[in-house]
Amino acid sequence: MKLLNIANWLKRAFKEDYKSKPVVHKKGMCIHEVFIWGIPYKERKTVVQQLTLMEKLKFRRDSTYKYDKNAISVMTSNEEIIGYLPPHITKVLTPINDRDLDFDNTIIRLEKDHADQKYSVQVAIYLPEKLI
Repeated sequence: MKLLNIANWLKRAFKEDYKSKPVVHKKGMCIHEVFIWGIPYKERKTVVQQLTLMEKLKFRRDSTYKYDKNAISVMTSNEEIIGYLPPHITKVLTPINDRDLDFDNTIIRLEKDHADQKYSVQVAIYLPEKLI
């Protein structure tokens, strides 16, 4: 019974950690800080190593992604995929506008592991407040 309670607690904690919360509100707009999912794949890690703070990324709808029917891939300016936006963001964004996903954004955090390799990317996305 204890193991089930721990598993449920972890599930709730994991869910809460990845939900973005608006940071700044201004004239009906707000900034959401979002971690990019799916970076650990080898080919993506090498692309992430080249990223810099304040760099702008591109978003593109990816209907072929099997884990999320509303998937939005995150790419560099050279269109190299680094990962995906989390599902709680994509389920709100894709029904509104399935094509034009050119939201203003910037990389605000690049975290590294013990080998000084970048492994985590956090992006600030500027969105209309009513969306999320």
